[in-house]
Amino acid sequence: MNDQSGVCSIEQWRSGHCASTPVVLDIPFSQLGDFVYHCHILEHEDGGMMAKIRVVPSPY
Repeated sequence: MNDQSGVCSIEQWRSGHCASTPVVLDIPFSQLGDFVYHCHILEHEDGGMMAKIRVVPSPY
């Protein structure tokens, strides 16, 4: 099931049958606080492409 070039059904994602690799990004936000990101394709949003990003001060 994981050999689908990253394309899985919502049911596969929810059941844990579609693996994904965690990704860490460095995005230069200009403000601190909580922000929501989401996909405008409703099936994607319903499948988990909507979440909160918490921007905190840089540790450096």
